[in-house]
Amino acid sequence: MDIREIKNDFYEMTCIQQMAYASSFNGTKEEVDKVKEIYRELTSGGDIIALGAYEENLLGTVLHYDFRTNFHGEIIPTAGIGSLAVDLLHKKKRVAYELIQASIDRAINSGVDLYHLYPFNTRFYRNFGFGYGAPVYTYCIRPEDFLDEGDRTVLVYGSEDDYKAIFDFYDDFAMKHHGMSLLTTGDKRRLNKMNKGKLIIAKDQDRIIGYMVFTIEGIDKHNNQAQKLHVHEILYQEKALKAFGSFFKTQKDQVSYIQLTTHDDKFHHILSNTHFARKPETQDLISLKVSDKSLGLMPLALNPQNLLDKLPSPQKCIKFHITYLNKETVNASIGKGDVIEMTLSINDFSSWVTGIITLESLNDLGLLETTCNDLRDFDRHFYFEKPKSITRF
Repeated sequence: MDIREIKNDFYEMTCIQQMAYASSFNGTKEEVDKVKEIYRELTSGGDIIALGAYEENLLGTVLHYDFRTNFHGEIIPTAGIGSLAVDLLHKKKRVAYELIQASIDRAINSGVDLYHLYPFNTRFYRNFGFGYGAPVYTYCIRPEDFLDEGDRTVLVYGSEDDYKAIFDFYDDFAMKHHGMSLLTTGDKRRLNKMNKGKLIIAKDQDRIIGYMVFTIEGIDKHNNQAQKLHVHEILYQEKALKAFGSFFKTQKDQVSYIQLTTHDDKFHHILSNTHFARKPETQDLISLKVSDKSLGLMPLALNPQNLLDKLPSPQKCIKFHITYLNKETVNASIGKGDVIEMTLSINDFSSWVTGIITLESLNDLGLLETTCNDLRDFDRHFYFEKPKSITRF
């Protein structure tokens, strides 16, 4: 099996993608002709590369992405994959494994220290060393449950003339928030080519302070009056969030609920009631369901020592013994002075170093062996912000 960059086989690539992600495609030849040009365009920018697994024919494909990501305040090169697909006749031939490994090797050879992806199966990717990602919360909120405390006069519909300013706002936001990546050509293309949905911008004295992309969608095929407002992307400063909340509240005569996804585990504090509109439920301990929880990007520390070197040094030396699935152990350390030994898997190290879980929590869960009696001082020292990536790929 030969893994190489796809230069011309975009028709074959699209056919494989079409079968692998059938729910996202309609399956027609006309669609293939259209989508193959999208892949050709996506890979023309230089930061997205199509990789293919070949024998006599194309067996599978994946898109390799190069990012620049905020890692605890420092913008570093990162990489990841999306759109992994294997031809139906060639399943169980390690095609997916070889494609992922080729992408990871490409990242390592480029000097990338951190890699991430959205999982279709977390167990599969944990075999490569990926850690669990930061939680993502999907809310389904009745319009009347939003607080009406914002100034809706700051909201206007956006147009193509606003795209550059939106891109600048996004990248400036990413520069200030751990875990966010600067826009790729694919991100920019998605907005430039938007043919469905509405763009609303929040402006304060002609300065963008937030934006939102949404669609109005039916929720009951037997009742064409039943609708939801589906927020696909939203970014905001405080004044913009309040304005969006007031906007949502005014939609109660048209939509049953607002569907919105966020990394913010405190988002429900801006609501007057935590009613999960799609399917109200009472959970164990007689608590009301607030949102659906999933996991976001899974991280993989490609070079643990390089990532540690970017963190503030503690007053003691932490020596990490990082174990891999193949039983290999890699040592990495940070700080000087008395040595504290810590042993954990590459999966859990990847989650810790990106701010998803604390050392104390890993220890409480039995995932960390250490000579330290109290890990709270180290957790206070690092005090990691949880990653907030909304990059799609």
